[in-house]
Amino acid sequence: MGKSSIAQTCAEQLKNTGHLGAAFFFNVNRLNNPRRLFTTIAYDLSTTLPDYRVAIDEKITRDKNVVEKKLPSQFESLIIEPLQELKKQGKRIQPKAIFIDGLDECTDEDAQAGIIETIASSVRAKSTPFCWAIFSRAEPRIVSTFNQDSVASVTHSVELPISREADGEIEMYLRGEFRNILEHRDCRQLLSVWPSDSDIRSLVNAADGLFAHPAALLRYVAYPPDWQFRERLQSVLNALSGPGQQSSAPSFSQLDTLYVHIMNQIPSRILLSTQLLLYFIIISFGPDFTEKWSSAAYTCGVLGISESIFRDVCNHLHAVIAYKVSFDPLSSIDPRIDLTESFHDQGQRYSLGKILGVHGSLRFYHKSFYDFLRDPARSGTFSVNTPAFQIKFFDHLIQQYHQCVSSYAIDGSSKFSSCICFLTYLLF
Repeated sequence: MGKSSIAQTCAEQLKNTGHLGAAFFFNVNRLNNPRRLFTTIAYDLSTTLPDYRVAIDEKITRDKNVVEKKLPSQFESLIIEPLQELKKQGKRIQPKAIFIDGLDECTDEDAQAGIIETIASSVRAKSTPFCWAIFSRAEPRIVSTFNQDSVASVTHSVELPISREADGEIEMYLRGEFRNILEHRDCRQLLSVWPSDSDIRSLVNAADGLFAHPAALLRYVAYPPDWQFRERLQSVLNALSGPGQQSSAPSFSQLDTLYVHIMNQIPSRILLSTQLLLYFIIISFGPDFTEKWSSAAYTCGVLGISESIFRDVCNHLHAVIAYKVSFDPLSSIDPRIDLTESFHDQGQRYSLGKILGVHGSLRFYHKSFYDFLRDPARSGTFSVNTPAFQIKFFDHLIQQYHQCVSSYAIDGSSKFSSCICFLTYLLF
């Protein structure tokens, strides 16, 4: 937790003092292509080092295919060779720091290892005047690469444990928000007795230094604005004090317990629809869903989820998913919508009857819920990242598209085939 924030802060401070050479931030669904790493670093260096810019311009002029080379060759051609040319000319480059954040978000595990080994080789040979800072989750392939003797000999690793130094701030946050819950319900007479000091201590301990835990907890307790808030808090306290489940991520065990409790409250009649919706937005957006909003209308249209079921799902997931009502034109839902034609007639073709009432957007509050859903060891039966559930999801979409294509005449099978191709793309 907090790796990117630390990387960003350090990079900004070094930039202000003139010691930053370059920074690259891997990000799923945006900057996750390893082939862009060294080209971007070379570009960043060229913007701050005029002599290097001249050397690399000449290099690219002579070899326009350099950006298509494999990573070690890119590194050699774009970074090492221009610096060697400057050294021959007697032009010395001052030491700089280069930041690489989110290496675990790189799409290719072999490339992850290759990037580490290429940089370590350069450090051993002292072919560049750079100090490299790589931020990443401790994924097995990355850890094993750093543990190689040839890499470990020139690196220093720092673990970023979750800190309990935030306990005081978390307690203040909890007390302030519980006060707001009581005041909004005109229950100020309960301020001295609810929640108890013992309850607050239990919640602070359960947070284990993570603000994501109390934030999700308070959303769960406070919504909807009814009189069941004390019962909801007690149900969470009971779950946290119970045996719970063994999480594959010990630092998130109590947060996982809270997520399991939230999922356990979902009625069986809408559990499948809930998991279908969660899986669809996960494969569509990945962890970026904490930053981007997904069209609720489009999602429900593809899955065939009705407005009543959708709103029921949102009510049960309000602690982990945000739903923002939108007032954009209806044509933004689907460009095929014709405002001059009856919604009833169009509804037969585009399932508008199901989606017109869910005109808004969705997003996860925190990436930890995305990770929880994808890890069966953490989410158990609620995981959407198992072969059995993926087959169930595929079968559901097949049924939806079968209903769609059977509602009107089809010339040949091309339209149905395109549906199958779309489904295959979503899954694989």
